[in-house]
Amino acid sequence: MEKREVACLARYPLAHVVGWAVTFHFVCFAWIFFRAPSIEVAGQFLWGVWSDNGTIRGAPWIVFPLLACGALTQVLPADARAATGQALDGYGRVVRIGINFVLLYGLLVMAPSRSAPFIYFQF
Repeated sequence: MEKREVACLARYPLAHVVGWAVTFHFVCFAWIFFRAPSIEVAGQFLWGVWSDNGTIRGAPWIVFPLLACGALTQVLPADARAATGQALDGYGRVVRIGINFVLLYGLLVMAPSRSAPFIYFQF
């Protein structure tokens, strides 16, 4: 990298993250057209993504807030992570194990009743 590029990234670190995210999503979008047998099939797939294909949403309502909370844990400041760890350490081993079992049970309750088909079957 040139010094100018490094200076720009240091001054605008969010620009690097946004650039990476835009590139990733563009490649994923282009991959639809790459793997589809025709432009019409790619269009039908994209229409299904944006219209839900007329189906009822399969995930329970709680999944999306939980995903958002999980994503937020990745950007918490170090002092907030340390405070959370210290708070959990204060509960003791039995309570921490119980919390993990409750979370695991919630995950199992929200899981689909059958496994998803193998996604690369036709590739």
